[in-house]
Amino acid sequence: MTHNKKDERESTSQRPITIAVTGNAGSGKSVVCEYFSDMGATVVSADALAREVVEPGTESYGRIVEYFGDEILSDDKTLDRPKLRRLISHDDTAKSALESFTHPEIIKRMHLHATEAGRAGKDIVVLEVPLLFESGLESQFDYIVLVTSDQDIRLERLVKRDHVSVKAAEELISIQLPDEKKKIFSDFIIENNSDLKHILKSVKNILAAVLPDRKSKRNSHRLTRWGVNEQ
Repeated sequence: MTHNKKDERESTSQRPITIAVTGNAGSGKSVVCEYFSDMGATVVSADALAREVVEPGTESYGRIVEYFGDEILSDDKTLDRPKLRRLISHDDTAKSALESFTHPEIIKRMHLHATEAGRAGKDIVVLEVPLLFESGLESQFDYIVLVTSDQDIRLERLVKRDHVSVKAAEELISIQLPDEKKKIFSDFIIENNSDLKHILKSVKNILAAVLPDRKSKRNSHRLTRWGVNEQ
């Protein structure tokens, strides 16, 4: 994966390094982001932003209800997100429509958080973006961290977290690109099949690798996914 975008962007002391943490459902992205936060990085969740942009009264909310109908709403008039996920897992047209309603607003808020962090003097901004590649957002970031996990572990996590059947969890996984394709375009890979000490070590190694790149204005070297294990 080349990072021509880094050569094209202006490099200033105020602009933080942006890192996208991505991975398929149930891979453990949130745990990785918690460790980045513990290490001093500003962490923003794209899922949290996605919830903000579809709150009742927002433009995205109105467009979603108009497209899918009132049956997509819960009793409290908020979106029934599990139901919505099930619908788009079977309908590519509906999936594309939902993305067109929400992604522009999510991207705006992501950039706003990064800008604010830079003004506050932060060196690293980490954004958790589950559907990074599926949404075509990879060019928005300096580095990409892919979190992977064995499918049986992911299924178990999804069933427990979302209170869904194994079949529903499998359907959610099926609409996402497989890990093997995502690995090709990722700078770092964290395998989340073992204990938390492994994740913490990986996060520390990533930060140690990218911070020198900050000092050299990101021009001195090209990092690869193997950088996690080279430190």
